[in-house]
Amino acid sequence: MADEFATADTILLEAKGQEVFVRVSGVIARVALERHLFTVIDQRGILITVNPPHKKKPEAQDAIVSLRKEGVITAIQQSQLETLFKIGNNCAHPQEIIDPTDVEKMINDGKQLASVIL
Repeated sequence: MADEFATADTILLEAKGQEVFVRVSGVIARVALERHLFTVIDQRGILITVNPPHKKKPEAQDAIVSLRKEGVITAIQQSQLETLFKIGNNCAHPQEIIDPTDVEKMINDGKQLASVIL
């Protein structure tokens, strides 16, 4: 996970304003954060509640809600994670405008949150 955040940071620093690389950086950071949350869930043996129940597999939002219900994260951390995932999702969809400052926030805050959500 730390390597993925480092890679995202390096790509962002070298993007020189090129939108495609800013987006790639944000997507990598999002993947790193999502993988971390699912790893924590697996290690703790937490059952993920999928919403809506007919989805084939849980998504990041399902993981966040499940971590909150189990008391692993606080309401503030839940809100922070939801904001970071919005940034990451915007990076993955070209119709949304991406601000490199938001991607930098995603990388830094994502790394910080991952270090305390264990």
